[in-house]
Amino acid sequence: MNNNKILVDCSFIAYLLFYRDKTLTEDNLASAILGDFMKVVLELGQKFETNDFYFCFDDKGSYRKELYPGYKDRDTTEDRAKERKLVHQTLQLMPEFLTNMGFRNCVKLDRLEGDDLIAKLCQQDQLSNIIMIVNDHDLCQMLAGNVIRHNPFTNKTDTYESFTTEFGITPDRYWEVMRLAGCVTDKVAGIKGIGEGTAFKYVAGEKISKARLQKIEEADPEEVALWELLTRLPFRNTPDIPVYENKFSYKGFMAECNRYLLDEHIENYEDERGELCLFKQWIKFFQGKFDTVTKIVKPVAVKAVISKQLKVHKRK
Repeated sequence: MNNNKILVDCSFIAYLLFYRDKTLTEDNLASAILGDFMKVVLELGQKFETNDFYFCFDDKGSYRKELYPGYKDRDTTEDRAKERKLVHQTLQLMPEFLTNMGFRNCVKLDRLEGDDLIAKLCQQDQLSNIIMIVNDHDLCQMLAGNVIRHNPFTNKTDTYESFTTEFGITPDRYWEVMRLAGCVTDKVAGIKGIGEGTAFKYVAGEKISKARLQKIEEADPEEVALWELLTRLPFRNTPDIPVYENKFSYKGFMAECNRYLLDEHIENYEDERGELCLFKQWIKFFQGKFDTVTKIVKPVAVKAVISKQLKVHKRK
């Protein structure tokens, strides 16, 4: 088997799966999300020919929120708050669900985010080929010769080279941009009047207007230090994460699929077209055999899921 490792932001996957289907209710939510989540896992394993997965979860508490109460302080309607609660309940089921199948690297640490855990795992392993399954642009900080960022819903992949070519700085300097411009999606203010485009130019050594240069030079050092602390990954003093060898269990896999009524994953049949049913694909997945797998897992269709992305400076 190759040396590929897949690091998954479980919140990212769960929320996209939820918002693609507005018919989900409290009664069928867990089964629907867990079933589709496993399809995503299977397809990623086949795409990158590995069953070495690390599932990263946000903790309910937040060091960042303690430091900066406005962090991720979004206006939430009653309906949206209910939706987030439902997805959170399913996310709480995932560590046990996955661990019982034999995935032994399900990680959650006190008051840290999944992004911190993914970033720490990247720092700990300089030898493996790492695929970050994330949507957040923040994790572009971790792009390296052995680390890529992949979105399975858009099939977009970012690399060290593509980031450097597009933005004119290396990924490991992206935190320098965010300490100036802040982060719109996380509600980190940054220096007033300094957007990401200006920050990219400044960090890259390009010319910016005198007025904006003055704002950067006269910015409160304590505030800039706070923006850096909130946006640089991983969060300061994030501890090393222990890594375990997976011990896949067919019995555990069957039990969890039965528990959550995931019949599609455990039905064993011969397809008249010669294609492998999901159950047989899972057997090969657990065995680490990907050379003969015939993929029938279709890409997850995401409808009307629009993520607000920062308008960043692009070099022409």
